[in-house]
Amino acid sequence: MHWRRASIAALAVWVLAGRVGAAEEPAAGAAPAAPSGTLAPTTIKDLYYGDVLFYFYQDDYFNALTRLRAAQDKGRVSHHTDEAELLLGGLYLSYGEHLEAGKIFERLLARNVSPSVANRAWFYLGKVWYQRSYWSEAEGALRKVKGELPPRLEAEKRNLLAQVLIQQGRYDDAIAELQRLARAAGLDRVRSIQPGRRAGTQGTDERCRDDARWRRPDADQRRRAAGAA
Repeated sequence: MHWRRASIAALAVWVLAGRVGAAEEPAAGAAPAAPSGTLAPTTIKDLYYGDVLFYFYQDDYFNALTRLRAAQDKGRVSHHTDEAELLLGGLYLSYGEHLEAGKIFERLLARNVSPSVANRAWFYLGKVWYQRSYWSEAEGALRKVKGELPPRLEAEKRNLLAQVLIQQGRYDDAIAELQRLARAAGLDRVRSIQPGRRAGTQGTDERCRDDARWRRPDADQRRRAAGAA
């Protein structure tokens, strides 16, 4: 069944690319869209949180992480407690610190946080489980997201869920998830996977997963992993 897994994984990358491409076309006269993965607009009420975001938007994630930890330890981000925790977990996740990131997201979810924060925490917790190869736990976390995430995260969530389903051998469910993603992206249709081995599909499982870029995030993907909205 490796050929079918590779075909669906390649389809996932294609659909996700279509979704992002469609999202990047601004309406006539509209202001330029925010860079992919940036945080949601917020009013800064704590100077030290603004300092953290300054380094974050400079793609200086190490300084953002260390300054955020220091500000939290000294109680200097009290007006942004939940968002700061979400950002901290995302930064740890982007550096591959899955255990620490997972603890932060679980700690957030144990509190009475806003639906927006809870949804993003469940999404990133799903990524933690995915990266640790706990497929059923990853699926469970992703399905805890209520309603839709911001467009870019929603597309990534559906693609990630499809990858989780593929890993569990649930190919029809994965195709159905990708079809929903394609419809949301405004694509006319998704070609069905026909039985039979196709040329060039052998040995592509790892390459397809690399295309999804869960392993080595670049600057833009580090932002998306750090509490992006």
